[in-house]
Amino acid sequence: MSKKCSLLRVKWNSDEIYLTVGPYAMNRSVINKMGNPISTNEKMEWIFAYSNGSLVAFCAMECTKTSIYIKNYYAIDGDQDWFFFFIENIKEFFEVSFRTKLFCYVKTNQLEKTLKLGFKPTTPGKNWHRLIIEKQS
Repeated sequence: MSKKCSLLRVKWNSDEIYLTVGPYAMNRSVINKMGNPISTNEKMEWIFAYSNGSLVAFCAMECTKTSIYIKNYYAIDGDQDWFFFFIENIKEFFEVSFRTKLFCYVKTNQLEKTLKLGFKPTTPGKNWHRLIIEKQS
């Protein structure tokens, strides 16, 4: 997939997060669409996608000693392709990192396409599914 945009990656406590994500974190309709509240912590990095100077989507990844978790994804226009754009971007980062597991949580309507990217289900659910890619040791 080709998305024409510029990416900005920031640490969990950057002013950019509060200025950019804050309005969405306080918007009940955004929280309902995401299925969970937006949060950040010291293990997280945020990725913002901008097109023509405007925010089009954002995603957070939480990096632990052994794993990366894709979290807090939102596309301003609702385009689900942004989710897969972030997954592919984070997957590239994961492949060159020392971490051995990459997790993501997807809605049922995103499951088939995510499985094609190499993820395997760990915890199937009714509406949400936890998926993983593990590096071979």
